[in-house]
Amino acid sequence: MSERIPGRVSVQTRALHRVFAAVAAEQLGSPATAVSARVADDAGRLGVTVEGPAARRSDSPSLVRLGELARDAVSEKGGRIAGVVVGRVSVRITDAAVHTGRVS
Repeated sequence: MSERIPGRVSVQTRALHRVFAAVAAEQLGSPATAVSARVADDAGRLGVTVEGPAARRSDSPSLVRLGELARDAVSEKGGRIAGVVVGRVSVRITDAAVHTGRVS
């Protein structure tokens, strides 16, 4: 059993923003720098809003499905990384690029 060390650990809001933006960007196929995140209280849980572009190939899921995957990842993976309980997650896709894989 490990010994408890006195002190306190706090995670700053900016770190939470970056964690949630990076997790959402991974699902949306966008660079993390292109995705932003905001956090707010959601009845004792952490509400998260992420916003950014989605990049998809012709064989990838629809934009709505990419948004759902990003929402789920922010809630589960982002919450686990940040060590917080995530409440409501809103995803706003601001732009879309579709890559067909064809070269002209």
